Amino acid sequence: MPLYIVAYDVKTPHQKAVKDKLLANGFSNRIPVGGGGFRQLPDTTVAVNAGSSKEAFERFHSLATSAVQSAGVVERAVAVGASDYWMTGESSN
Repeated sequence: MPLYIVAYDVKTPHQKAVKDKLLANGFSNRIPVGGGGFRQLPDTTVAVNAGSSKEAFERFHSLATSAVQSAGVVERAVAVGASDYWMTGESSN
C-alpha cells in the first residue's frame, strides 16, 4: 500500500493522547529516506500506509476522535500521498 502523510492540529491538551493512539494503531512519526534510514516527522505529522488519501484521513480522524472521546478534537487535518518528498531533520534508524 502507498504511504500517506497526515498533518494535523488538535485541540489542547489532547495532542499527546491523540499522537499515542495513532502510533499504537499503525501510524508512524518517521518516514523512510534513501539508503534505508528514516527521518523524524514534525510533531503534528504522521505517516501511514493506506489505500488512498481518503482512507488515511478517515483512519486518522476515527482514531483521533476515539483517543479523547470527542468529535471536535480535530481542528484541521490534511492527508497527502508521499510519493516524492525532501526533508531535513533528525535521522533515526
